[in-house]
Amino acid sequence: MSKHLPLVWCFALAALMLSACITPPLSTSACVSIGGLPDRNCTPGAIDPRVTQDNIHQTICVSGYTTTVRPPTSYTTPLKVKQMTAYGWTGSTSDYEEDHLIPLEVGGNPTDPNNLWPEPYAEPNGARDKDRVENLLHSRVCSGQMTLADAQSLIATNWEALESGVPADTTPSSSDEEATPTPAAVNTPTQGCCKVCTTGKACGNGCISKSDTCHQPPGCACNAN
Repeated sequence: MSKHLPLVWCFALAALMLSACITPPLSTSACVSIGGLPDRNCTPGAIDPRVTQDNIHQTICVSGYTTTVRPPTSYTTPLKVKQMTAYGWTGSTSDYEEDHLIPLEVGGNPTDPNNLWPEPYAEPNGARDKDRVENLLHSRVCSGQMTLADAQSLIATNWEALESGVPADTTPSSSDEEATPTPAAVNTPTQGCCKVCTTGKACGNGCISKSDTCHQPPGCACNAN
C-alpha cells in the first residue's frame, strides 16, 4: 500500500490547486437593503468633484442644473436591471427609481455606480420620501444654512433619520431636481439635526411642548439656540 501513497497525495494536491483557481459565482443577492436603505458595501455613495462649496451658486443652486448632468436612461435603465438582480429584487423596473444616493442637487456623482441604486417606490421610506429630504437639503445648502459636505454626508449615511424633520405636506419635485425653496420658518435639518425645535423642545426625532415630559430616547432632534 505504501508505494501508492505518493500517487494519492498527487491527486489530492491537484484537486486542492484546482479548487483554489475556481472563483465561485456571485450570489444573486449580493447586496442587502435594510429598512429601505442601500447596502453600504454596494452603494456607498459618490460625489461629483466638479461641485464644490465655492461654486454651488454656479452649479447646483442654478435652476435646471441637474438636467445638464443627469445621465440618459440608456445608461441608467440597464444599470437598474443589473442592480435589481444584485439586490435580489424582482418585478417591473417601473417599481423602482434608479436613485442617486447623494442626489445631483447636492453634488452627487451622476454616473458612478457606487452612487446609483434601484430604490423602491413602495412605502414607507420609499423613493418619493427620499425625494422630499433631497429637496429640503438642497434648499438648506443653497440658502447657506448647511454646508455642501454636511448635506452629502447626512443623506449618504441615513436619510431616513432626517425624514421626520421634513414637513409632510412638502411637495417633492421630480427626482433629484431642484426644490422650491422652503420658507425659513419651517423646522428643517441643520448641522446634523433632523429637526430644530423653536417653540417646543426636542424629544427623540421630533418636538414636543416644553411643558410635556419626553418619554423617547435621545434622537436627532435639537433645541433651537
